[in-house]
Amino acid sequence: MNVSKAIISGILIGLAAGGFYYLSVDKGSAEMPSYSVLTPLSDDPVITKDIEPEPVAPISIISEKIGFEPLKASVSKRSGNYSLYIKDLDSGKTYEIDPERNIYAASLYKIPVAVVTVKEIEKGNLAFDTEITYTSADSAGGSGVLNTEEIGTKYTIARLLSTLLKESDNVSQNMLLRTVSKTSIQEVFNAYLEGTKSQFSKDNISNAKEISLFFENFYESDYISGKNREYLIDLMSSTSYDDRIADHLLPGVKFAHKIGSWGETGSWHDCGIVLGDDIELVACLMSENTTYEDFMLTGKEVAGFINTLVE
Repeated sequence: MNVSKAIISGILIGLAAGGFYYLSVDKGSAEMPSYSVLTPLSDDPVITKDIEPEPVAPISIISEKIGFEPLKASVSKRSGNYSLYIKDLDSGKTYEIDPERNIYAASLYKIPVAVVTVKEIEKGNLAFDTEITYTSADSAGGSGVLNTEEIGTKYTIARLLSTLLKESDNVSQNMLLRTVSKTSIQEVFNAYLEGTKSQFSKDNISNAKEISLFFENFYESDYISGKNREYLIDLMSSTSYDDRIADHLLPGVKFAHKIGSWGETGSWHDCGIVLGDDIELVACLMSENTTYEDFMLTGKEVAGFINTLVE
């Protein structure tokens, strides 16, 4: 009996130790995402924890209409800081909440990257069917779809523009940034933000008012041809990130937009051009030190206010 008890005790101790070891290994092996994202106008990649937001509970699609004062009151009760700017391009009337608060713009930088690429095509330096080879230097985690593809794969400029704007693809951004010159990128900022004290081009720091001005000048100027402008608008009008504002707008209203996500600073953005039968707006919502869940609720309320301007 003593021998049997000793054997059983040994087995139990072994199982407990094994279970503890299994749990320890499981916890220790959990992968923490760490991605390499090219800082705009920098020669070197920066290692960062640019994490895609976790899915949140579904929010009913069409937003209830809300006046601007109730919207401001609601935003003021939420955690973090928000920068909101909406401008009716017909009347010139604006609606603002801390519109010049500077915030890291994250993937909003992909808008000028797309514009400069199209401009280089118009200059004859590139073509939509120009192929670029994916190299290890282009590799980046975070948002996008090309980071799962094999190094050495070739993509046309047209494909890269599509994944850049529809999927917010970081690999596409890196491939396009090494294809165009820094001078040509600066020309885009000069064309759309002339006369402003912008940090957007150098540091990717911006605010809702400035991003809205960029979109307004993109939409109304002839820096790129009308055909190519419509091409980019179409790409931005149906994306993988329409759940922030676009999905909550009234039927028939289009939001040609770009999002940004930067988990390190609790920053989530959604900015673009609202187009309907009788309405043309620029709208930009940016945030910092907030949660993704709160931003999603705020985005829905912003859509609710925009819906009051549409009808």
